[in-house]
Amino acid sequence: GDLRGLRGEEIHVFARILMVADLFDRISHPPGATSNIPHVRALSRMQRRPYSDWMDPVVFRALLAVAPAYPPGTQVRLSTGERGVVVDWSPHDPCRPVIQLFARNQQDFDRDPIRLDLSLLRDRMIVEANGHDVAADNFFPAYDGQFDLFYEKGAISPAPMAPNAEAA
Repeated sequence: GDLRGLRGEEIHVFARILMVADLFDRISHPPGATSNIPHVRALSRMQRRPYSDWMDPVVFRALLAVAPAYPPGTQVRLSTGERGVVVDWSPHDPCRPVIQLFARNQQDFDRDPIRLDLSLLRDRMIVEANGHDVAADNFFPAYDGQFDLFYEKGAISPAPMAPNAEAA
């Protein structure tokens, strides 16, 4: 008989999803570690071999859509020295979230909070997240749509509408 095992799309999509989720969890929470690995570091590692060879790339992009590199609430320090907290993110450019800067003095408290969208400010990047040096862990799209779940034709699309569904 054939002993090669299943490969690629021969493996049920739920098993592929479970594999990527389990890998993310195992990398993020290494046995015996005293603290969790930052999400950005785990996601960065998953894009390199051998992990990248094990994963369905569409399922990995789906992970990026639900498990941000910098989850909202993450305290960060930027390459400029500014400090703030992540308030929003996009799976299209995972390492360039929206940051709300911390107030430095009373005058900062008296005005509206300053928000920086790092996807528009390419001269700044996150270098520290929740006390971890993450400067080497950031990853950026090499082309438009690289991390977009719906970018590639046939990746994942909504179920087709049944004929005459609107009339029902």
